[in-house]
Amino acid sequence: MTQRFWGEVPPATSVSTDEAEVLARDVFGIAATARPLGSNQETNLLLRTTDAAYVLKVANPAFGRDVLDLQNAAMRHLAGTAGLRVPVPVPAPDGSDVVVVDMGGAPHHVRLLTFVPGELLSDAGHLAEPTLRRLGGLAAHVAAGLSGFDHPAADRPLQYDPRRAAEVVGALAPSVNDPDRRSAAVALSEHAWSALTPVAGVLRTQVVHADLADYNVVAGRDREGRPDPDGVIDFGDVLRSWLVGDLATCVASLLARPRSRPVTDACAVAAGYHAVLPLTEPEVEALWPLVAARAAVLAVSADDILAADPANTYAREEQPLDWRIVERVGDVPFELAHEALRQALGLDPSSRVRRALAWRPDRPVVDPGPSPVALDLSVRTDLLPDGAWLERAAVRAAVDAALAGRPGLLRYGEGRLPDVVTDSADETPTVSLGAGLVVPAGTPVRAPADGTVRSTDHAESAGDGTVLVLACDRVDVVLGGLVPSLRPGDAVAAGDVVGAVAPAPASPALPPHVHVQVVAATGLVPPRLAAPSLAHAWRALCPDPAPLLGLEEDAPDEPGPDDVLA
Repeated sequence: MTQRFWGEVPPATSVSTDEAEVLARDVFGIAATARPLGSNQETNLLLRTTDAAYVLKVANPAFGRDVLDLQNAAMRHLAGTAGLRVPVPVPAPDGSDVVVVDMGGAPHHVRLLTFVPGELLSDAGHLAEPTLRRLGGLAAHVAAGLSGFDHPAADRPLQYDPRRAAEVVGALAPSVNDPDRRSAAVALSEHAWSALTPVAGVLRTQVVHADLADYNVVAGRDREGRPDPDGVIDFGDVLRSWLVGDLATCVASLLARPRSRPVTDACAVAAGYHAVLPLTEPEVEALWPLVAARAAVLAVSADDILAADPANTYAREEQPLDWRIVERVGDVPFELAHEALRQALGLDPSSRVRRALAWRPDRPVVDPGPSPVALDLSVRTDLLPDGAWLERAAVRAAVDAALAGRPGLLRYGEGRLPDVVTDSADETPTVSLGAGLVVPAGTPVRAPADGTVRSTDHAESAGDGTVLVLACDRVDVVLGGLVPSLRPGDAVAAGDVVGAVAPAPASPALPPHVHVQVVAATGLVPPRLAAPSLAHAWRALCPDPAPLLGLEEDAPDEPGPDDVLA
């Protein structure tokens, strides 16, 4: 809730539990016991009576009365929304819901709110997909409930307004002492704003909660024992901003969790939101960049708060979590998140994917030869019995025996059993995003179309020699397993030799082969293998490259649960 970027804000006023209990009694006529609650720049205390609970809020002296009236009005407006629990102001005996109290020789605004019982979603442990979808639905109900609400103070400046994120990061980044962290936050913010600029002008705006994070969501438990989010607290950041910003805030908060899966979690939350309040196409495009922008703002703001108030325990506890979000968001290509979200919401592929699907090479990358033997390296293979897939040498021997000197096809879209990592708590990338052709080392590899060499990156540790990326019209073509004959920036025509198939390194799992991929987003560097949960989105960005090998597109059918069990 800090507003330091928009003017100096002193640290939160210190209020002891004894002082809070006196305030409760003398100002609101309530006899209660108090205990402190965390906050960045307000003072919050939980008050308990024999039969009720309340939150006592002592506002920072820098916050005006109009902002507190805005918060109170927003809570009252939402209180009637079906299935949604929110705190509401409790008036003092004179009817005032904001009371001015002298504390330490200075006037302070004091409020009493009802307490929303339940478990904070941030403390709820594992969040399964049904819970994440309900969280998205909750966010949509909040947005829908506030759609008809307005207030004169709603257009206040606030550093957590997503529309100001780039400005805030630019102003606060100097407070980050670690140069690597500082550069990461700035780079993430700049990347986010380059993606947001084309759609910013058409994003819907209204009054929003603006801090709809898991630590401000209250849940009960459903019949299966899963968290069931149905309550929202902390309206301190309410303002008018982009509607989709609340959804981005919701997603960003989940990335601080110990075993978060950023893209799949985001898809589940967005699907729950979309089912209640459909997102527009520009909002879907903006969602992940807004998650990135939020991450950068949180991180630099945490460091800025601690620079001004080193004793702020709440901010110090949040700081490592905020930087964890920056790291996790930075690991996700925006294009991947966008395609995954489109799939989760039932939308057609993006224009970049449609262009890639329509692209065809002028010629194959290797000269035609005998029809290759399709190698089955999936979980249904008969090629690797008795655990042979666990040993690289055994895999190589089985492949060599199956081919007997003939060309071999490594199939696109296949979940490859030899790439499974056993005894791992993390999902193993196994689904091939390209195709491969096993041919003798030294076989010439040619440009499939006119283009320019974008990069040549050594990838020997993956058994792939060098990876050459060729920028063609509308797509990038990835050629792996080469000894290249060109350098970045070289222009090529279709049919020009770009390199030769490299000898495999010692003890490879596979014989020498050329690996090919088509990439829908120019400049995107995809992995060779995708985790199964993200395979659909990655396959949209890397469509079947079989025509690069002179073959018809023929990705294997994905096995369903019954197939795997059989």
